[in-house]
Amino acid sequence: MMLEYGLISLYGIIIVLLVITYILYPFLSKKLFKSHSKDLPRENYGTSYILIPAYNEENVIEEKIINALKNKGEKEIVVVVSDSSDDATNSICKRLVAENDEMRFLVNNKRGGKNTCLNYAIETIKPKKNDILIFTDCNTFFDQNSIPEIHKSLLSGSALTAGSMVYKSMDSDSAVSEGLYWRYEEWLRKNESEKGRLIVCNGGLFGMWAEYFEEIPPFVPNDLEGPLRLLGEAKYVEINPLAKGFETAINSASEEYNRKHRMANRQMNCIIYLWNRINFGTKLQVLFHKFFRWFGLHLFILATLIIIALDLISGTILIKLLVWTHSLIVVVMFLAWLNNYVELENRFLPKVLHACIVHLYGAKGAFKAFMGAKTTVWEKAKTNR
Repeated sequence: MMLEYGLISLYGIIIVLLVITYILYPFLSKKLFKSHSKDLPRENYGTSYILIPAYNEENVIEEKIINALKNKGEKEIVVVVSDSSDDATNSICKRLVAENDEMRFLVNNKRGGKNTCLNYAIETIKPKKNDILIFTDCNTFFDQNSIPEIHKSLLSGSALTAGSMVYKSMDSDSAVSEGLYWRYEEWLRKNESEKGRLIVCNGGLFGMWAEYFEEIPPFVPNDLEGPLRLLGEAKYVEINPLAKGFETAINSASEEYNRKHRMANRQMNCIIYLWNRINFGTKLQVLFHKFFRWFGLHLFILATLIIIALDLISGTILIKLLVWTHSLIVVVMFLAWLNNYVELENRFLPKVLHACIVHLYGAKGAFKAFMGAKTTVWEKAKTNR
């Protein structure tokens, strides 16, 4: 009897966690969490620096720099940092810097990853407290409103403002499935943003006041480290949907899955790194926005095994109904896997398979972070450049 009650309690806890994580949290994040207060509005800023780390980006670096120069403001400087690139990236940048006074080019002589480049750039330019730092990637492009809208939000009292990403050329099943995931993620982040409690943004476009910047460890993502750390200091962190960054979607399933693995590893390492600096409410956000989602598939499998065990012990009508419900979901997962080898002509199944594999890769990356593995450098995706 004790075993049965224990299994029922564990099953109930798992189901409650899954329901809160995937269904209720986006709504609860707008209702339960206390809003953070903005800083006092500022009338102006000093200099705004657009920071572009680059490693072997010869395919897009010239287009990126021209786009940044075209859409920057009057008090803006474009800073490109090459992470010991060994293709044509450096020569392209040297030519462009000779043609543009509003551009700086630096070379990190020993490859150390994105954060090493950013730390080096900021150490070199030595921004003042009232300067603005705009972080972006080589494959993210702006329109005429992207940077001004970031400036506008920061001047209004935000400590960090993220842009809204628009993905183009979703030609593959994995890209379409990722697009669905991203719309869910954007909805979740939008709800957090309304409270000034955005915990993570996209590294392709976000800005912050230079006074809030801290040297970034090489093993964490700067688009989580900045928001999460500032939330721990009760600062206002938000998305400005009018500040848009445009990227080509990754159209390779293997590249997307490897990216999820790397992101989860770096994000989990960042959470471990900052855990003692964030308050209780922010810790709850981290658990339901990130942690339980990484291990959501594993929790569901555990719940399925528990309900099967309960069916063998007691076999009540309710438990049998739950067994059938779990079994139906497992069958759909199996069909999604089978569809990868035998064409079943079902548009829904590739999305199910994508969701399952993303969870597996995310959990693997997060688990490796617990084991001490850290990702500092990586090969970029090729299908979005």
